[in-house]
Amino acid sequence: MANPINVDVAVIGAGPVGGILACRLANAAHSVLLVDRAALPHMERSGFDGRVYAVANGSRPLLEDAGLWQRLPFEPCPIEHIGISDAKLSHSKTPILLHFDHPKGGDNPFGWIIEARSIRMALNSALKDSSRIVLRAPAQATVERYTDRALITFAGGETYSARLVIAADGRTSSLRASAKIPVTRLAYRQTALVFAIAHERPHNNVALQLFFRKDLLLSFR
Repeated sequence: MANPINVDVAVIGAGPVGGILACRLANAAHSVLLVDRAALPHMERSGFDGRVYAVANGSRPLLEDAGLWQRLPFEPCPIEHIGISDAKLSHSKTPILLHFDHPKGGDNPFGWIIEARSIRMALNSALKDSSRIVLRAPAQATVERYTDRALITFAGGETYSARLVIAADGRTSSLRASAKIPVTRLAYRQTALVFAIAHERPHNNVALQLFFRKDLLLSFR
């Protein structure tokens, strides 16, 4: 085996968590190896992922320190008001039970709604420009752990040595499983409906949360 290339940290998984962490570490002057099984550019396509992220105000500095907030191609939508309602079968119209107005809590919004595609495009741009990040995607690597380091080896023999390896490869993380890190899973027995809607009227930066009883959900089927 050829002499491994030394990096400070290896991050396995270049999704939002792994990618943002890699950028933050690089901006703090750490050398990073970032690995993902999937090719990243195709995730920028408009039809790839229609999801959005609700990013709390306290998380914005993390994106700024990672150099990503400035790169977002689509302007985030601020969450300036939050309405919470508990639907009941006996009410044709459910009143708002709780309302949060951001000026009463400070000058900043509660958070922002950001398209997943926007974060992906900012990440890809930052990863391309960083001189401290070595990106290997699409690629698969094996990780061997030793007392003082870990070796990350790719097909063909390319090998890196890192003092720390971070498993950011998803909820079914193979790296976590190989390290025998236990996981506790709880069955909530809940139903979630996920979909995108179009507004007929301006939403005025209000995030509305509706909580339905199980019997009401069943009546929708």
